[in-house]
Amino acid sequence: MKQILGIDLGGTSIKYSLMDKEGTIFDVHHVPTPKDSFEALIQTLDQIVLPFKQQISGIAISFPGRVNPLTGFIYTGGAIASYMTNIPFKQLLEARYQLPAAIENDGKCAAHAELWKGNLQNVNSGAVVLIGFGIGGGIVLDGKVWRGAHSSSSEFSNLITDYYFDQKPGYWMDHCGIYGLLRPYAQRKGLDITKVNGKLFFEALDQQDQDAQSVYQHYLKSLRSGILTLQAILDVEKYCIGGGISAQDRLIEDIRQEINDYFDHIPNYVAQIRPEIDRCQFSNNANLIGALKNFIDIYG
Repeated sequence: MKQILGIDLGGTSIKYSLMDKEGTIFDVHHVPTPKDSFEALIQTLDQIVLPFKQQISGIAISFPGRVNPLTGFIYTGGAIASYMTNIPFKQLLEARYQLPAAIENDGKCAAHAELWKGNLQNVNSGAVVLIGFGIGGGIVLDGKVWRGAHSSSSEFSNLITDYYFDQKPGYWMDHCGIYGLLRPYAQRKGLDITKVNGKLFFEALDQQDQDAQSVYQHYLKSLRSGILTLQAILDVEKYCIGGGISAQDRLIEDIRQEINDYFDHIPNYVAQIRPEIDRCQFSNNANLIGALKNFIDIYG
């Protein structure tokens, strides 16, 4: 039986692997994502797809922007929007490779993966929150990944957390993307932000650095506020936290504690229900698995 070629097209690198329809991943490879042009991207995809063309029955793609998964039309390209805007991507790929292709947003791919094989299995309503440079994710309603009226649901980065009438609003990504930790810590320490990373920050936190502790507590409260805002609207059963920062063992428990502290002290008349907080089961390969599930949903 032929396999599916999964491609996770990210802003920095393109990850790809052959997969079977049970979700088994074989030999993951990486190449840099072209920064300059759509033509360069196509040349890179040629190098990925053509060697496997006789072995595969289709191409499943995770994409970092707004895409209609039924038509495969790319509206915006996230980190590669400079050359990936308003492109009939699925149509172009199928004409070029003579293979069926399915394309889905990366955050929604992560939600597909968790719903299919991960920590949202058997959950009727839930959400995946992915913390990276920004905050992506996916929402599950009635046992299905919800895409929204314009295929732009779950763009959690754009949640407005601060609003000033005479200034640009503050977004959740500003407070709770990775730079929501690193920027204020670098400022407190007088460090060049380019020299500060998550490893350095959490090492300082483990060493009881007071600046790191203060920044981290503010960060957790900002995360909690965003999750509670989503919960007031969605009322889902469970949130799964993913993204690079979720590899820190303490983070999930600390978020869970913040949520529990809130619900332990809210007045009885507040009509919110405490959600479960968990880690995403899949980390580095979630987008590949979710892209595969989207392909199977479309083509069988």
